[in-house]
Amino acid sequence: MRLLVVLMALGCFVGSAHAEETVREITWTGSLPEGAERGPEDSVTVTSTSDEGLTVTLLELEEPGITKLRYALKGRVRYEKVDGAGYVEMWNVFDDGGPYFTRTNLDQGPMRAITGSSGWRDIVLPFDATGASAPPKRLVIN
Repeated sequence: MRLLVVLMALGCFVGSAHAEETVREITWTGSLPEGAERGPEDSVTVTSTSDEGLTVTLLELEEPGITKLRYALKGRVRYEKVDGAGYVEMWNVFDDGGPYFTRTNLDQGPMRAITGSSGWRDIVLPFDATGASAPPKRLVIN
C-alpha cells in the first residue's frame, strides 16, 4: 500500500457567524515534523508504505493566540491511494480539562475523511469551547 498526503498552509481562525479573523497563518518554511518531507509550493508531504496506518504530529502550537470560544483550523489537503479512512485531527488542550479533538471524519464537505485519492481540497477543523474558562493553551495537529 502507498499513502501520500500533502498539506498546504494552515490557518487558525476565530470569530462568529458574521465575521472571521485570522489569528495565525501557518506555513511550512521552517523545520518539518518527524516523518514529513518538504513538498511543492510550501507544502508538507507524508508518505506511508505500511498497511498499519501512520500518525504524524504535523504541528504543535503553544499559546496559539485564540481569544474566542469558537474557532477553526482551515487548510488544504490532497492525497493518493489511501486505503480505508484517514483523517486530519486537531487536539485542543485547556488548563481546566481536555484534551478534546475535532477530526475530518465525515462523508462529505470540508470535514470529510481522507480516503481514496483527491486533488487539492479545503479542510476545516472547527471547535466550540463554550463552557471553558479560558481559550486553549495548546493545539496539536496530527
